[in-house]
Amino acid sequence: MGADGGSIPGRQDLVPKRTVAEKKNIEACMASKWRYCRISGNILELPIVSCQLGKIYNKTTIYEELIKKRTNELHHLPIHIKSTKNIKQLNLTKNEMFNKEKIKFNKNIYDRFKACRFKCPITNIEMNGINGFFYLWTCGCVMSSKLLKEISDNVCFNCSTEYCNEDVITLNPCAVVEKKLLENIHNKKLKK
Repeated sequence: MGADGGSIPGRQDLVPKRTVAEKKNIEACMASKWRYCRISGNILELPIVSCQLGKIYNKTTIYEELIKKRTNELHHLPIHIKSTKNIKQLNLTKNEMFNKEKIKFNKNIYDRFKACRFKCPITNIEMNGINGFFYLWTCGCVMSSKLLKEISDNVCFNCSTEYCNEDVITLNPCAVVEKKLLENIHNKKLKK
């Protein structure tokens, strides 16, 4: 037959193409953990607090959610935060190189994530999600994880407060470290 102007579909038109899964931008995900409150999603503003699992929150958001909990309103508090005793205010060191105006007008989103507001007071390593950080439950001082590996004294490098190994809490930990921190919380409850 033919001669009617129709076309014959080829194999490539009949066989469905494999869809490519969308890749997560790991750098952007890590940077967002260090930049935004875990409850409200707002940009972290001083004062900043952390729970015993190392997650970072705005202090005002935690207090608002605790008030909602007390008044039996719908709240978004994590299960492990029952009162202000379960959080610690962080002593953060501002990064002098951070410039808000430069970040607002920077069109490259990856450069925005690399810029960070805080740094380690001793090593000057920026808190941008690439390098690991920890804080001490006894004093709230935040420092780079590289310090823990280099120095073995149980004295805070920033304020000279003594601490034990259970007081070292990794900020924004991976799932394995978070599981260990949960076990530490349960062990402390059992000791009481």
